[in-house]
This record gives sequence, C-alpha cells and structure tokens, in this order.
Amino acid sequence: MLVSDCLASYDPHPGRKSKCCAHHLKAISEALQQAPDSEFLQDIRWFLKAAIMLHKLREDLTAGTYWDKVASWSGGRMSSWGQPAGTRPRSRSATV
Repeated sequence: MLVSDCLASYDPHPGRKSKCCAHHLKAISEALQQAPDSEFLQDIRWFLKAAIMLHKLREDLTAGTYWDKVASWSGGRMSSWGQPAGTRPRSRSATV
C-alpha cells in the first residue's frame, strides 16, 4: 500500500493508496485557524485522532474486541454526520 502526502502526482498509482493522517491533521489545523467554530473540521480531526489511537491498540486487542470497538465508536459519532449541528452529540472522547 502506498501512503502518500496528498500530492496529486501519486494519484495515477495503480495499487492501493492511503493518505497520511498527519498531513490531513496539519491541513485541518490550518483550516481551523480560519474557521475555529467548524463542527465538521472538529469532527474530522476527532475521527483521525481516534482512528490513530485505535490502530495503536489493535495489537493488544482480540479481533472481536477490536471490531466491537470500531463498530461502537464509528456508529455513534459518525452516524450523526449530516444531521443538523444542534442535534449532534458533542462528546469528544473516543471510547477505545
């Protein structure tokens, strides 16, 4: 798998690709300076940080526990995306 820094020159690569979370987090931080009240940017930042944390714990968890955490974590927070801002849960803690 090719993990890139979001540079467009990697787009034609025929294999599996992923983008570096650190580069995304940097871009989100910069965007939050322009729009500090953006719930979308805050949610995406939370999502990436929680994914990084969950990935670090993966080796210490059984497969069943890991996927249960993924399901409970992503189902609660991410399922509310697209709802009006006032109706979304505001907790920033990842239950990992």
